[in-house]
Amino acid sequence: MAGPGAAGSGCAAPASRRGWPERVKAGPSAPRAQEILIPGEDWQFVAEGFKSTRGPACNATGEVFFADTSNNKIHRIGLDGTVSEFAADAGQAHCVTVGPDGTVFTIFEKSGKLMRYDVTGKSSVVMDEILGHSILTRPDGSLYVTTNGDKPHGPGSVWLIRDGKKTLVDSGIKFATGMTYRPDQWLLSVAEGHSKWVYSDQINDDGTLTNKERFFHLHVADGDDEAGAESVCYSVEGRQFIATRSGIQITADDGPTQVILPVPDGSRVIGVCLGGKDGDTLFAFCGNKIWKRKVQHHSMGAFTPWTKVNGNRL
Repeated sequence: MAGPGAAGSGCAAPASRRGWPERVKAGPSAPRAQEILIPGEDWQFVAEGFKSTRGPACNATGEVFFADTSNNKIHRIGLDGTVSEFAADAGQAHCVTVGPDGTVFTIFEKSGKLMRYDVTGKSSVVMDEILGHSILTRPDGSLYVTTNGDKPHGPGSVWLIRDGKKTLVDSGIKFATGMTYRPDQWLLSVAEGHSKWVYSDQINDDGTLTNKERFFHLHVADGDDEAGAESVCYSVEGRQFIATRSGIQITADDGPTQVILPVPDGSRVIGVCLGGKDGDTLFAFCGNKIWKRKVQHHSMGAFTPWTKVNGNRL
């Protein structure tokens, strides 16, 4: 007698056995992911051998700069994808940002120096005595810096740096990490490293902040209370990319994470940046390794003109 599912039995083979032994093929991504990912494009390995890749940023041409803090260097990813040293003896720079004219700025958690670098890598001191975690340039040339005091879990703050002076514009954050602003230059996002939130602040004309809100809700693994958000960037299309323990989390205007992109080896993503020749390459910095993939979104920065943000489809 023929068994269940055998030829001539009149019973179809279970779905789990159809096509066996062929491997299961991945289907199309969820609709929200299809708005970001490009069919057929996957993660590609860029480079490894670093100690602590952090705080990346791109310039107007698409070159990406990042700090290798423990190696005391700043590196540049060229438009051909190669990684080269931009500055040695970088004062253990913790984060990099690029101004509207291409000037590179760095901040340090230990030395208290805010530095600038010209296109040749020549450095000069902008300000002393500010133990900064992250730094972000604005189109008008001013800077935002996050600090966390001198204790491991000290309260985080945001400072506005302009004309050689620093002004406190936000405080009370559980470990303030990366920052980014929307393409319309209206709202500033500040990641809270010791929670599952990214704050949203309205940017006033003078650079001060108001209407602070815990707005962007990040995914955390079961049993965790912290997403470990470290680095943040916006695309010119208005999506926000956040480096977290579970990968790159992508949020829309309504706040919660809509898409999570883990890297191939499952590493924690410490830095995230859009850049490349066409501005459509997403870079993931994972301590000693760097990955990249093409996406449908494009880089922006202090060099980007005001751009209207259309609400994401919810």
